[in-house]
Amino acid sequence: MALRSVERTPDIGSASIGELCDVKGLRTWPVKGFPIRWRYFVTDDHLDIVRLLADAQDLPTLLDTITDP
Repeated sequence: MALRSVERTPDIGSASIGELCDVKGLRTWPVKGFPIRWRYFVTDDHLDIVRLLADAQDLPTLLDTITDP
């Protein structure tokens, strides 16, 4: 259900985590009733779903481990 909302209105997701982590275009959208969020990018013709992560996950640290080996 949450993913359908994002499909219909891609810019509905919050861009704040992307700004915080300096990842241009990364957006998030919650899954109602669960402590998880979709992480995705919007392109001109499709969505790039990155992950479905729990709110308890420390996304800035996860991104640091990817970018700083």
